[in-house]
Amino acid sequence: SRGNSQCMEPLINYGADLNKPDRSQGATPLFVACQNGKKPAVDLLLAANADVNRPRSGDGTTPLMMAAHNGHSGIVDVLLKSGADPMQANTTGLNALGCAAMQGHSEIVKLAYQHLLNVKNPQEIVDFVNAGDGVNGWTPLHYAAYEGHLEVARLLLAPEHGADANRADDCGWTSLHWAAQEGHLEGA
Repeated sequence: SRGNSQCMEPLINYGADLNKPDRSQGATPLFVACQNGKKPAVDLLLAANADVNRPRSGDGTTPLMMAAHNGHSGIVDVLLKSGADPMQANTTGLNALGCAAMQGHSEIVKLAYQHLLNVKNPQEIVDFVNAGDGVNGWTPLHYAAYEGHLEVARLLLAPEHGADANRADDCGWTSLHWAAQEGHLEGA
């Protein structure tokens, strides 16, 4: 949790279980390092083959989702390069792109898109970007509009990214509805 890689190295060398979850939330050491922005610890755990996609057992949130939510772009980059799946969702249907959009982390949105362009075909990306979560049918664009993250909304709406401005959530509201509800009308 504090990123003490000097202490971690001997523990790893003596066979510490890299993927053992804690008892409170089911978080692995990699998850905790990602949550706290401890990149040297993340690098060390990945080099020792920690499971990059192992979710927190309490809610299915992955290390990538947590790093994206907390704005740790360097960690997001190394996780993606190590095989983290940006399309993996937690128990509510939220994924790493949604986490980044919700918090306004445009650099992480760009990283996620670049990764998707390298591993998925254009239609898979459009389908992913416009899939709603499991709670209220919100897409990453809904989250960005609700929170007033204009730069992220513009990124998502770029033609090459394929977000549908008219995609309605489970209540029939589009991103524009939510932006208007919250008073975020600049750039609308």
